Formats: sequence, structure tokens, C-alpha cells
Amino acid sequence: MAKTIEFKVYKKELKYLKPLMYKERLFLTRAVLMSLDKFREEINKQFENLYGEFLLKDMKGKPFARFAVNRGKMYKIYKTSPVTGKIYPIWRRLC
Repeated sequence: MAKTIEFKVYKKELKYLKPLMYKERLFLTRAVLMSLDKFREEINKQFENLYGEFLLKDMKGKPFARFAVNRGKMYKIYKTSPVTGKIYPIWRRLC
């Protein structure tokens, strides 16, 4: 059985992040996190009725990935944090 990694899901509002009550936790396998295409496909499946910007945080509370969804399709994935300027950890896995 493939090992899954658990993430907390937050939706970015105008000036703050709020936990997403509809989908509080997201479980992704390591195989999904190794490929951008597989990651995009899984996000499209999991967020098919949602829109906006979302942030995935690991269980320690550190940001892992930030992306934007519109009409159930992920159309943008951010590489750097606008606050710290650091690269999100997902990019270290994808490269």
C-alpha cells in the first residue's frame, strides 16, 4: 500500500487564511507529489466544485504548496511565498 501524506487545507481570503471546512484534510501519495501532472490531476479531482486560492500546510503547520483553482481546474501553482520569498517545498519534490 502506498504511503500517504496528510495536509491541512486553507483557503486564502482577502487578508487572512481560513481553514476549509468542506475539505479539512487532504491525503496525497508520494507518487502524486513527484510529478506536476499527477499533482494537478489529483487537485482537479479533489477540488472540482471549488474556486479561489488554497494553501496546503503539512501537519507541523509549515506551508507546502499554494495554488489557485477556478471551476474545478487548477490554473496556477505558486513557486515562491509572497511573504517570505522562499520557494514552496513542493517544488523541491517536483524538480
